[in-house]
Amino acid sequence: MARRASRDHPDRSARAALDGRRSGADRWRAGARPWLERALAQTPADSKARAEVLEKLGRRAEAVKLVETLRSETPHDRSLAALHARLLITQGQPGRARTVLAQ
Repeated sequence: MARRASRDHPDRSARAALDGRRSGADRWRAGARPWLERALAQTPADSKARAEVLEKLGRRAEAVKLVETLRSETPHDRSLAALHARLLITQGQPGRARTVLAQ
């Protein structure tokens, strides 16, 4: 029955799967938030780990600012450049991300 319904209405099953993933991701974020806040409180102020936790908390602007500071201290760190580029892409700045990776 379900197989026939998905065959007859493929857009419905795809939409249902997407809705399920979305709600699952929202539940994960809600459950993870207190743990991420605790992790943030325990990470060193100027660290890559802190930037990654900020990103997971959705505080991307703060994460970008922190990564820019870290990169000014260690400009040849490729892992920081990759993190910086990823953050810029998630903020809708692919041009800046390309520039960061080209340096």
